[in-house]
Amino acid sequence: MPDDWFGDARTIDQRLRRPLTRGEVFALVLCVAIALLFLWVRIDNGGAYYDLSLYLNASRGEFYTFFYGNWILPLFWLLSFLPIVLSHTLWSLLNIAAVFFAARVFGGNVTFALVSFQMLYSLIYGQITGLIVGSVALMYWAAAHERWYLAGLGLILAVTKYQLGLFPVVAIWLLVDTSWKNRLKMLVVPVMLVASSFLFYGNWVADALARWAVAPSDAQASVALWRWLGFFALGLWLPPLLSRVTRRERFIWILAANALAVPYFQQADLVLLWTMPIGAIALLGNLGYVFFVGRFPALQILAVVPLIVYVKMLAPRAQALFARVSRKPISTMEDSHDRT
Repeated sequence: MPDDWFGDARTIDQRLRRPLTRGEVFALVLCVAIALLFLWVRIDNGGAYYDLSLYLNASRGEFYTFFYGNWILPLFWLLSFLPIVLSHTLWSLLNIAAVFFAARVFGGNVTFALVSFQMLYSLIYGQITGLIVGSVALMYWAAAHERWYLAGLGLILAVTKYQLGLFPVVAIWLLVDTSWKNRLKMLVVPVMLVASSFLFYGNWVADALARWAVAPSDAQASVALWRWLGFFALGLWLPPLLSRVTRRERFIWILAANALAVPYFQQADLVLLWTMPIGAIALLGNLGYVFFVGRFPALQILAVVPLIVYVKMLAPRAQALFARVSRKPISTMEDSHDRT
């Protein structure tokens, strides 16, 4: 795939207009069916859509375990006025559509992304993952079409969940081929929304940090290598940032590094990586079904998937570097022999 994967609006639009495949229809029907099934469970005993319930409670002032950007709260405030059946159905459909859109925009396999354990898991819990993934794609789509303020909206929505959206949108902001003036235009909407959030909610960042100190997020299903490597995990950022690669390769590499090198990254958030053109590797996300054997800690095995993507990117560069280093002593000896 050529490097114009970054910034080629025509190619993106062609992917978006492509007719649905049978696999995509199956995946969409499966996602909707799972969402509706667990909506029935939610109404029956409150056992599903746990995360969405927390988001809706936060919009009413109950911020327990809410650690996202407060600029998203008006959306949940509006949803909170709707009957449970309607609000939860709309939320599920929004997340499904967002992941479908992202996979089409980035050229990933829509079917693999939608049928993944991570996607179904996030639907069952009513998580915000799909919206974040779709917002990253929205930023990219809008930037490719030179709609800078809409790109800014995608940026700030994606950053709502910092550990998932921050590094991808920074990468897009820097990698898209445009002027610095246009990059600054992309920051207008984010600055306005962040400023408004402080105006309406006060110093919510300090409040969130205080809540985190008392009751941090459950990291049992985190795939980040930080728990084993500590600060050494930051070294994983160096190859994708310093290597000479295409913008397409650098972006995918950064997404893999983001899953591994931040202190906390939930396995469900790997859906963003599945929307990239990584082929059948995305199917390995279904290793998540070990959940039914080992529960949440078993999901840490999914760290192997972004690690495979990371190594796949690193291997040819490391091989080329090794080849250059291994040839250097030989050439040096030959030069010495020629001088003699």
